[in-house]
Amino acid sequence: MSAAPVDVALGAMEAAWSFGPAVPALLSELRLPLIAINPNNSSTNVDSLHSYGIDVQLMPRVGHFPMLENPHAFNLQLLGAIKALAERDGRSA
Repeated sequence: MSAAPVDVALGAMEAAWSFGPAVPALLSELRLPLIAINPNNSSTNVDSLHSYGIDVQLMPRVGHFPMLENPHAFNLQLLGAIKALAERDGRSA
């Protein structure tokens, strides 16, 4: 992330600041099942995510970038999430 070009980093930060406040309203409009794979620490507000209909899967011993910090464990959780969504929809993953 620190190697990203400055214009990319600034664009991402601008989008987060500009559009971030609109995300909760947009989440409530989605008609899709959502699963968040987040770190198992105090930065994950599980109750808030649940209030928007988001299922939460927590990963221990990772921070902001679980997919980079422990790719194997993240991929296992992602596969589990995909299977759960497929089963919920009556499909096989």
